[in-house]
Amino acid sequence: MDRSIRYVGVVLLLAGAGCNKVVTIKTVEPGMKEIVGIERLAVLDLTYKEDPDSGRNIANVIVAELDQTGSFQVMERSAVARILEEQKFGTTGMVDAATVSSIGKLLGVDGVVVGEVVAFGAGKRVLGKEASVAVNIRLVSVESARVIFSDSITVSTTKSEAGEGKDTMLARVAQDVASRFVNKIAPHYVDRQKILLSTGGDAGKANKRGITFASNGLWDKAQEQFEMAGQLDPESAAIQNNLGVCCEQFGRLNEAIEFYEKAIALDPDDEAIQKNLATVRSTFRAPRLPAKQLLEKVKQGQPRPVSRPTTTAP
Repeated sequence: MDRSIRYVGVVLLLAGAGCNKVVTIKTVEPGMKEIVGIERLAVLDLTYKEDPDSGRNIANVIVAELDQTGSFQVMERSAVARILEEQKFGTTGMVDAATVSSIGKLLGVDGVVVGEVVAFGAGKRVLGKEASVAVNIRLVSVESARVIFSDSITVSTTKSEAGEGKDTMLARVAQDVASRFVNKIAPHYVDRQKILLSTGGDAGKANKRGITFASNGLWDKAQEQFEMAGQLDPESAAIQNNLGVCCEQFGRLNEAIEFYEKAIALDPDDEAIQKNLATVRSTFRAPRLPAKQLLEKVKQGQPRPVSRPTTTAP
C-alpha cells in the first residue's frame, strides 16, 4: 500500500482522540533474506560487455551501500583487484559458483557478490529524459560454493533535476539498484510512523511531557517521563504503548513488543496500539539460536523459535 495512504489511515484513526500524536521514528528493519555465517564480503565487477566500466561502477556503489549498513566487513575493491591480478584472475565473468567460491577462499572472505548488467542507458523521450538500469545479482557462499541469494533488479526513472545530464541520472538510478539489493540482505534504517497516546489522571501530566519531548526528538527525556507516568499508573494502556514506541526508537524491538502486548491486554480494542504492534511484528526477527542450544531446547520439549515475517504490514 502506498505510504501516503497509510499515513491518511493513521490520521483518521486519531481523529477525535484528544492529544494523541503521530511521530516518525527511525527503526532497524532486517533484510528480506536472513544471511547466516557471512561476515566478510567481496564484490566483483558486474559483467557488462557493452561497457565494462558501468559494471565496475555499479560494484563500487554496492560496496559503498554495504559499508553504510555496518552489517558486513567489506573488502576494499582495490585490494580485491590487486590480489586477483597477482593470481592472474579477472574480476568479471565469474558466474560459476564453484569458481567464485575458489576466488573467495583466495580473498579470505565468507561471501562474494557477482552479477551481470542487463541494461544500462539513458535517452530522450517526448516529454523529457529516461534512465534505466537492470542487473542480475547473486551472493555466493564461499564455504558451501552455493548461491544463497539471487535477484533481478530493474529501476527506471523519467524524473530529472533541472540541468541534470544523463550520466547523473544513470548514477542516481544505479545507486537505487545497489540500495535495493543491499536492503534485501542487510538490516537497514527505515522511517516509521508511530502513535503516542494521551491519558488522564495523575500520570497524564508526565505522559504529556513525554509526548512533547518525543515530538521534538528528545527520546531519552521522553522515556524518563513515560517511565514516571508508568509508575503512577501501571495499568494505563496508553503509557505502556508509549514505552513501546520508545523501545522501538532505540532499536529494542523485543522489548517494544512486550510493552505493546501488555497495552493490548489492558485495552484490547484500541486500534492505535494494535497498529503499533502490527508494524513492529512485521519487521522483528527472533534471534537465531546456536545449533547446540537449539538441539537442547528440542530435547527438552521446548518449541523451536519462529522467525517473524518480514513483509510490510498493510
